[in-house]
Amino acid sequence: MSSLKQVDLSNNSLSGSLPVALYHNLPDLEQLFLETNQLTGQILDKIWDCKRLRVISLSNNKLSGHIPKHLGNLTELEYLFLDYNNFTGELPAELGNLNLVKINVRNNVLSGAIPFSMFNISTVKMVELSANHFSGQLPSAFGLSLPNLQELYLSDNKLSGAIPSSITNASSLTLLDMGSNSFTGPMPNFGNFSTSLQVFRAFGCGIRGSIPAEVGNLTNLRDLYLDSNELTGLIPGTMGKSKQLIRIYLQHNKLEGRIPSDLCQLSNLGDFFVSNNTLHGSIPACFGSLGLNLSQHILNGFLPSEIGNLKVVRNLDLSLNQFSGNVPSAIGGALSLVSISLSHNNFSGSIPQSLGDLKGLESLDLSFNNFSGSIPKSLEGLSYLQFFNVSYNRLKGQIPTGGKFVNFTAQSFLKNDGLCGSTRLQVPPCGESLNKTRRRRKREQKGTQSEISLLHPWRGSSYLELQRATNAFSMTNILGSGSFGSVYIGTLSDGLSVAVKVFNLQSEKGAKSFDTEIEVLSTIRHRNLIKIIGCCSNPDFKALVLEYMPNGSLEKWLYSDKYFLDLVQRLNIAIDVALALEYLHLGYTFPIVHCDLKPVTSS
Repeated sequence: MSSLKQVDLSNNSLSGSLPVALYHNLPDLEQLFLETNQLTGQILDKIWDCKRLRVISLSNNKLSGHIPKHLGNLTELEYLFLDYNNFTGELPAELGNLNLVKINVRNNVLSGAIPFSMFNISTVKMVELSANHFSGQLPSAFGLSLPNLQELYLSDNKLSGAIPSSITNASSLTLLDMGSNSFTGPMPNFGNFSTSLQVFRAFGCGIRGSIPAEVGNLTNLRDLYLDSNELTGLIPGTMGKSKQLIRIYLQHNKLEGRIPSDLCQLSNLGDFFVSNNTLHGSIPACFGSLGLNLSQHILNGFLPSEIGNLKVVRNLDLSLNQFSGNVPSAIGGALSLVSISLSHNNFSGSIPQSLGDLKGLESLDLSFNNFSGSIPKSLEGLSYLQFFNVSYNRLKGQIPTGGKFVNFTAQSFLKNDGLCGSTRLQVPPCGESLNKTRRRRKREQKGTQSEISLLHPWRGSSYLELQRATNAFSMTNILGSGSFGSVYIGTLSDGLSVAVKVFNLQSEKGAKSFDTEIEVLSTIRHRNLIKIIGCCSNPDFKALVLEYMPNGSLEKWLYSDKYFLDLVQRLNIAIDVALALEYLHLGYTFPIVHCDLKPVTSS
């Protein structure tokens, strides 16, 4: 065992601490792989006894304590992976004495300043320090001694001060991630970066000023993340020279002006996010081939028919603008779209049937526009659709009932006065459904309705009246719910407060319960039994309008800390309940058995 050179126990469920024998008995050990286990405890200083170690990989464990400075004595160490653990304290400056190629301490609880020595390791190719609590400023000479550095990750820390311009001297840099810090001042001049730079991430890090026009010099740049900063000025047209760009994120800044048509040269661009700026004007027609997030601007005009060329784009967000006109039917050609948001614009005309061709669509938001006509039946074929909103338009006709529409709630269809369908969606029943049912039940309805209106002087309540009374059957108006339906508090047009019991007609018991309660409540008379004020009944909607009990249920008074009943009050309640039961059992023409008597159903 003493001559063992490699130990690989990674990707298991090993627990406990690192054994001391590991350090004493393996003097020739060169590679130690223990990542992705459940190891705990600390790395002992004795690890430097394994002086030939070249690779230490302890990622994805539960190790804690300080990173021992004695690691700096392992002169042959090239790869150090301690990411995704619970290490605390500072990063040892002694690590800067090594000829490291890669170091990764991501996702720990390390703090303090990053040692200056870390920026003098001429051999290092990757430095990953993200998701810790490092603070302080980067050294002014940062980048001067890092000729081989390819990837630098500093995001999600507490670094401050200016980003040193010397960083551009890291001539081999392909990825620079500095996002989510507290830097100040302008961003480095892109013109001084090496053309090898492919990914630049500086989102949410406090940088100010304008985007340097020299960004066009970065001919290999693929990803540019500058979102959530304080950037001002125009989007430079020179950005169109960076022909390899795939993703541009500029949202949540203070950029202004128009979207430059020069960006049409970016044939590989898939994502272009510039929401929450103050851009204006129209969208260049060529943007039909791009992935767009242009929300929250003052963009106007018509949506170009080239939008159908979005062959590889997954997300299209044009919300909170001033677009008008029809949505081109060509949008159905953007077959990769997963999410579309056109909300808060002035779009009009019909919702394109071709949206039903977007078989991978998961989210469709068309709310707050002027769409008219009906909701296309073709949307029933969108089997992945999870979010749908057409509220606040001028739509009419029956709401589709197939596909994912069985899962959508009333919140998807608010403020479209012409829509009809299931009462579950808080819209009126469709006339066609009513007519079919009327023909089938004409005699029955005629006889029943006449009998009710003659024998019982109830208020006639229409569906629309009850809808208005309950704020469109709002969730905030619910007093309670059960297997037979839900009870809402409402206020009728004359100011009378009522309880509206809406029956669940999807349940056979719910429909039968309505008939039973109509029959019983219409004839019983007792001061301790709730009074019926009216009803609303059609084939798709059945509700009772009942006397509202402002004191709430008995359960609230018996079990809540906010209310108190003394012994006399409790006794009187028990007597009243007993008298009501006596009336039901003995005082009515035939015995009535209450099978759901409990505090929550008693008022």
